[in-house]
Amino acid sequence: MQGPLTPLRLGLGALLALAALSLVLVARHSRAERAAEGEEYQPIRLEEGNAPRHIPAAIFDPAPAGTQLVQFQVEGPCCNGCSVALYDAALAAEGVERAAVRFDEDEGIARGEVWLRDGADAAGLAAAVTFDKYTGRIVQPTP
Repeated sequence: MQGPLTPLRLGLGALLALAALSLVLVARHSRAERAAEGEEYQPIRLEEGNAPRHIPAAIFDPAPAGTQLVQFQVEGPCCNGCSVALYDAALAAEGVERAAVRFDEDEGIARGEVWLRDGADAAGLAAAVTFDKYTGRIVQPTP
């Protein structure tokens, strides 16, 4: 049997509510900091004198209903500028809802991920990011 709401119980409830609110605010702030620090987006300067173009480096949100997260890798890029061409190609692939690409300078490859609509062929994505000097392959479809 529970007793009446005492000031101590009310205080503990309010403290728990404040703690939960603090966690939500920290999570939102952390995401904003990641974006500001370039973890979520990477500026790519396309031509001398032009403003940088920002493309997503990663997709942090869960895939929406009717899509799945598919990761891919591309051999052949030499710099961050190549990420722009690969990003545009991935976005143009049939069934792609959202894309992110980042250049891994240490390995000399680009890594990317997309939200691919259910029923769309991941091989079409690999073909879309295979052109010129680039060779793409699917690394992992994630349910």
